This record gives sequence, structure tokens and C-alpha cells, in this order.
Amino acid sequence: MRAREPDSEGHVVVDGVRLGWESYNDAAATTVLFVPIDTCVNGRAWKGQVPYLAQHVRVVVVDPPGNGRSDRALDPAAYDDLAMVRYTLAVMDHLGVDRAVLVGICVSAWQALLTAALHADRVQAVAAVAPWARDRTPPYDVRLAAALHYEDELDDYSGWMGSNRHYLPDHWPEYAEFFFDQMLPEPHSTKQLEDVVGFTRQTTGAVIVAENASSRFPDTAREAEELLRGITAPVLVVQGTADLCQPPGRGRSVVEWTGAELLVLEGAGHLPMARYPVVVNRALKSLSDMLKGKQGR
Repeated sequence: MRAREPDSEGHVVVDGVRLGWESYNDAAATTVLFVPIDTCVNGRAWKGQVPYLAQHVRVVVVDPPGNGRSDRALDPAAYDDLAMVRYTLAVMDHLGVDRAVLVGICVSAWQALLTAALHADRVQAVAAVAPWARDRTPPYDVRLAAALHYEDELDDYSGWMGSNRHYLPDHWPEYAEFFFDQMLPEPHSTKQLEDVVGFTRQTTGAVIVAENASSRFPDTAREAEELLRGITAPVLVVQGTADLCQPPGRGRSVVEWTGAELLVLEGAGHLPMARYPVVVNRALKSLSDMLKGKQGR
């Protein structure tokens, strides 16, 4: 049962990968496009935003490769940053959308920013929720320890150490449940955790291992800064103070490099769109309203 069903839906094939999309309020002039979200979940993670925004603008949601209505690709190249940029543009082309407001979270927020940097003529604005960034901010210590042992066979895969190439193929559900419990530190998050864990069940450990082997772009923080400083579209960064996935320094880098507006949510974890949907929805609507005002002049 959904609060609103899509007006249209379908698939587009890019580089041999079949991607599912849904569109709401097709007749609206402004389009807000939720770029392919991180593969561990799917476009339903934005279910708190779609019905509200679709009252005001066209909303397009794209499932990532590996989850939802998209192919379960096992080639790491299907998950590269630049592949995700191509997917976003291909869906826009398929739907006849010349320009859109792009919204992403975590790594997909970075990919939305890359789209704005590399294809300025297609992007009206970007909302980056809890963004990953190719900057010099170190990961949290517990995440770094797991990353350093990702390729190693371990005696103990509990907690963060479950993010491991040898553990994930057969134990993705267990790690996913642990991970998203950490992402939702707010009290009374049982329903949100139940939802997101359900989304993780629509992919596999083999897909996650493939995604983990994909390429981030660009190679250095210096190159990333140069790219993002070239973004001309307005940018909004939404950051929770209790985010255990992306350190706040990454959001601050995006703000510094793009001149973004920063919305800080005290006590929010990594999924503010799930735990604070009203605040996030109003921020996204304000961003699209600002663009409508510019178009009307």
C-alpha cells in the first residue's frame, strides 16, 4: 500500500544494465529526480518524500542497479560513479526531462554532485543528504578498522567487521540489519528500521561485494575540489549531528566547495529523510520553489 502510485513507470537499459524508474505528477513543469540511491537499498527509501513533493512538482525515482526493479549486476563497473551519472542522464533523456533538481544520499549524493559538475546544463539544483565526498576527512575509526581488513579472513566478523569480502556473500542480511541499526540512532525508529531492512533484502551479498569493488571518481581530493568548485547550480546539504556513516567534515567540504546552504539536524542519524521527513520535505520544496521563482522572472 502506497500513499501515492506512480503516474508512469518503466525501464531504461544503459550499458547493458536494466534500470527501473517511476514518475509522479508527469505534467508538472519542474522535475525533482532522486538519482539511483546506494545499492544496499532502493528508491522506496524516499517514500516519505515522494507523495508530498508530487503535489507540487514532477518526481522521478530511479532504482539503483542491484536492487528494486533494476538488474542485479555483478560487474563492479555497473556501480562506478560515472556509470551512475550516465544512468541519471539516460533516465532524464528517456523521459524528456531537459533539466532537473537532483537529490541523493551518501554516495548517491556525491554522484548527484558529479552530475552537476560534469553536466551543468542538465542540473538545476542538488540536494545532498549526508553526503560522501572525495575529501581529506578520515572515516570514523570503527569504519576505518573494518575497511583495512576488508580483504582479510577474520576469526570474528561481528559488528562493523562484518563489512568484509569473505563474510558478506553469505551474511549480507545480518550485516545489513546491524548497519542500519547504527544508522538510526534516534529513539522510536523501529518502523524506519523495519522498512530499510526490508529494502536491503531486495539485494544480495554478491551484489554488495561487486558494488564495493566499483570505482570512485575522481582519484584525489584536489581533483574533487576543483570539480565541485565549478558547480554553478544551487546546492543544499542536509547533515545530521549523529550520523555514524558520513563524518560531518565531508558535508562541510561540499558546503565550502559549492557554496551550499547547510541544514543541520541536531540528533539526526544517517537517514534524516526517514526520521525527519517533514523538515527534509520542506527543505526540498523550498529548493524547487526558488527555482520556480527564477523561471518566472
